[in-house]
Amino acid sequence: MVPPRIPEDKLEYKTGHGWEHWEGVLDTFRLGEYEYASAIEHLKTEHEMSGCFATAVVNQYEREQGLDRSSP
Repeated sequence: MVPPRIPEDKLEYKTGHGWEHWEGVLDTFRLGEYEYASAIEHLKTEHEMSGCFATAVVNQYEREQGLDRSSP
């Protein structure tokens, strides 16, 4: 089962930005060209996002972009 997307208001409250911002960050990061863990580390170190939210944002982004690496 696919976990639900973090609600926009909760994401904004916890990170200071909504989905559009974080999708743009990951587009610029070119997640498809890098390892999953590198994207999480990028959000944590360069954008001061907690590990939990960084993981959730990267997972959601990958699913929506068809980059979900957990699928066989």
